[in-house]
Amino acid sequence: IEELKKDIEKSELPTVIFSKNLDHQTLILLEAKITSNELPGFQIERNFVRDYKEGPSFAHLIGYTGETKAEELKADPENYSIFDYVGRVGLEKFYEGILRKNSGKVRLKKDALGNIISKETIQLPEPGKSLVLWLDSDLQKKTEEELEKVLKNVGAQKAAAVALDPKTGGVLALVSLPSFDNNSFSKGQDPEEIRSLLNDPLEPLFNRAISGKYL
Repeated sequence: IEELKKDIEKSELPTVIFSKNLDHQTLILLEAKITSNELPGFQIERNFVRDYKEGPSFAHLIGYTGETKAEELKADPENYSIFDYVGRVGLEKFYEGILRKNSGKVRLKKDALGNIISKETIQLPEPGKSLVLWLDSDLQKKTEEELEKVLKNVGAQKAAAVALDPKTGGVLALVSLPSFDNNSFSKGQDPEEIRSLLNDPLEPLFNRAISGKYL
């Protein structure tokens, strides 16, 4: 309780996220307590997060999303909520405005005990737009595989490779090694795992393909 009080006091937002990624048993238990008013002021929000297939192979190119920050919510409260995830790096960041969905708006009326009296939809939700890449996923994975072989043969640990379509300039493959799993950032964010990535001397989060300097 004391920890929760501290979180509420230091929060700059009207809503404080108390717990994330609830298991099914905990979810059912909390829903029952909230419905019976044993936990006044609490609510459960269902949310969606990215599931990056074969994350490490495409992490530097696609990037990842992260939780909305207080300053972002204040700057654009119409399009963001505390429960949203925002593109942080890679294509997720660059195309954030295009990929972003419109969650819609619902107006709730509650009594003094927090019971919902009425619910009115004032704006329907809309999906974000799709993004189609030049990327050849088989070539991407093959490039990664061959690059790892080269590193092993020469005794190195870092490398980058880019394959472009000479006719269009479209990026067919973009690999930076070592890589990381971008699901680590979109699903719960284990503090120990994130700290390990940030402190790794090989800098797996650094995109050598677009940010490295080469002679």
